[in-house]
Amino acid sequence: MEHTLAYFVGAMKADLEQYCRAQLRAEGLTRGQLYFLLYIVKRPGCSPGQAAAALMADAGQATRTIDKLVQCGCVERSRDRSDRRAVVLYATQRGREVYERALAQFHSWDDEMMQTLSEPQRETLQACMTSLMDTHRERIAAQEEAR
Repeated sequence: MEHTLAYFVGAMKADLEQYCRAQLRAEGLTRGQLYFLLYIVKRPGCSPGQAAAALMADAGQATRTIDKLVQCGCVERSRDRSDRRAVVLYATQRGREVYERALAQFHSWDDEMMQTLSEPQRETLQACMTSLMDTHRERIAAQEEAR
């Protein structure tokens, strides 16, 4: 039986989530909160709206998630220096440490999953996945422009 890309992505996502579940629990975070934290660490000074749009979350979900990240000490809200009415988000020291531990775990999972691939196969897979992600980002950007 031939499988679709959606099947493979779903299966790999489920495996990664299972692999990371214990560490997330130890950090006191959910998977959704981790995604927001990863976005905020990579884009310091982003707005809650930018994070919500990038993660395809509605405003209520984004607010609740960011509230929890603030409560657990991973994120802080600040006033934007150029527009005091606007709020921007920054990862705290704890948030950056959680990010680093998550990144290490992602690399560990990658190594485990790709151990059966040769170096040329890994390079090909990386190039294909990069191309797919570029297409995905372009589609998301076009959707945001259309709003």
